[in-house]
Amino acid sequence: MENQEFECSELNWLILEQHFLVGINLRNYPMAMKHYVELKKNINIGYPLKRRTILRLMLLSFKSEEYYSEVEKEIIDFKVGTEDFDHYLDVAYWKLLILINGRNYLKVYDIIIENSLTNDIRFVGMLLYVADYINDEIYRNKAVEIAEKFEYQDTDAFHYKFIRFLILKLTTEKQHQVIDYLKYNILPGRNTYYHHLYSKAYEDYYLNYLCKSSKYKEAVSFLTKQMAKYRT
Repeated sequence: MENQEFECSELNWLILEQHFLVGINLRNYPMAMKHYVELKKNINIGYPLKRRTILRLMLLSFKSEEYYSEVEKEIIDFKVGTEDFDHYLDVAYWKLLILINGRNYLKVYDIIIENSLTNDIRFVGMLLYVADYINDEIYRNKAVEIAEKFEYQDTDAFHYKFIRFLILKLTTEKQHQVIDYLKYNILPGRNTYYHHLYSKAYEDYYLNYLCKSSKYKEAVSFLTKQMAKYRT
């Protein structure tokens, strides 16, 4: 279906979008870029501008993992009003992810707090994530307090697992509790999805644990499986 075109423009857009998202989730930048360019060639005034903005930010987030200095200049031009608050939050989320790729952890923390973004569960997880990189107990304790006071819904299970993982990581002195949580609640399903922030955090922590525990064979096996997952 990749090379097949339909009379309905909206259907063609949807197909190209899906190929683009597959490239993003497979960590395949050439694939993502190829379909993003094709999508840009095919869109017209009927294609939602807000959707175009988010796709662009997703691509920039991916690119910023290797070429942050180039992407940093581009995101300065992304200005968005608060009339559509959901769109405002989506733009803010992807811009902050790009800043995280540039290791601007304190800046991201301050932006989340100053703009009261923690009413959205995505930013609660992000706050904990950057707090883990800030060498200050005050920041970490505040992030944990915000996370523990957050009113979770049944639909928050995916994000809650990440938040619970980080709360354990930041508060417990017993590493085996964090490892057990990863082993039994997160890692078994890791091959069914990829998340731009969560997946790397899980994988890096577990791989680091295996290496520090001198479990080198397990570490090589784990790393090999992770590399195979993203190979196309």
